Amino acid sequence: MSKHPGDGRIRYLLALYEIGRQKENIRSVDVAKRLCVSRASVHNMMRMLAEEGLVTKDHYGDIVLTEAGQAEAERRYEQYRCVSEMFVRWLGLHLEDAQSEAVSFLAAQTEDTLARVVQAFAPQWTH
Repeated sequence: MSKHPGDGRIRYLLALYEIGRQKENIRSVDVAKRLCVSRASVHNMMRMLAEEGLVTKDHYGDIVLTEAGQAEAERRYEQYRCVSEMFVRWLGLHLEDAQSEAVSFLAAQTEDTLARVVQAFAPQWTH
């Protein structure tokens, strides 16, 4: 399956969110390891996300989600969880495949479509 241009942005936001839930500090090397990309790739995406006001780097080089970044990451994570679960339950995909496909699905859909998917399916699969 071909990748949508928004896949990378979503993958990075999800990685930042997940790492932030596990560790107090988010470092570029942690993001690079999680996504199997170079630190230069992480640096480039962090610059783009910073321009959007979603991340900052603190004095020690840690990546920090801004309030807007945290809200966007949480929203995307909820969409990701919902779509991944839908793909596992309804399509019978293995979890890893479902998660990968979910990112591409999120990147290719309109916000209206994603809101409808989450509204329809998220109540069935609460945390």
